Amino acid sequence: RPYLFVDSAVRIPERFRELPGTFRDKKLGAWPSYYLALAELLMRQPHADAYLIVQDDVVFFDRENLRDYLEEALWPGETSPLVSLYCAQPDSRPEPGWHCRQGWVAGAHAFVFPPPLAKQFLTDRTVFDHRWADDPVWACCVDDVMHHWAKSAGIDVWFPSPSLAQHIG
Repeated sequence: RPYLFVDSAVRIPERFRELPGTFRDKKLGAWPSYYLALAELLMRQPHADAYLIVQDDVVFFDRENLRDYLEEALWPGETSPLVSLYCAQPDSRPEPGWHCRQGWVAGAHAFVFPPPLAKQFLTDRTVFDHRWADDPVWACCVDDVMHHWAKSAGIDVWFPSPSLAQHIG
């Protein structure tokens, strides 16, 4: 069930206007919006199997039903890892399938969190404190927070190659 998080007054395409959501009049920015969106999803749907956060400038593979595929494919590996549906060019592999790395390089465009990792992420002190980073540019970077958190916590990040999502900017 899609749920919109709208960070400031923007035009919502007609086909999405009936979706439920949280709408902010004043812009918070990428990082605080991301954090609050995941927290709100966790509070609204505490028993969900997974939480998918997708940024607004992403399109998905559409040659088959992606939801059906993900319900079958998740979770790769032996545990419930953090899963990106996006594969940045430097991470692309010649062999198709799911690949793993610790940390993350780029592209927090479409992450799937299993519930325990969503809770761990939101309650991590360094993740929370990121809002008050000294550098205003760094304080907005979702990619960097994800990378440092996953790497420092030893969390595997799985991603598909080829990518299931594209950043269209």
